[in-house]
Amino acid sequence: MGNNLDLCQMLGAPADLKCPRCRRLTSSFFDDYDVDCGDPNPRSGVWELQVQCTECGHNWECHMDVKLTKERGT
Repeated sequence: MGNNLDLCQMLGAPADLKCPRCRRLTSSFFDDYDVDCGDPNPRSGVWELQVQCTECGHNWECHMDVKLTKERGT
């Protein structure tokens, strides 16, 4: 069993994405993302998430930049 995170809740990642190949809406599965597969957080503030279309099987990466907007306690 892997270490799964809900990146939709944590980072605001999209629950569904449009496949760049077939253009159909597919689940991102970012609500149950296994962070043990590859390196989804290669450097500070950057997430590179693997996506597979449930319709045509196409694989691609979704890149997200995470920026701090307000520090706690300030």
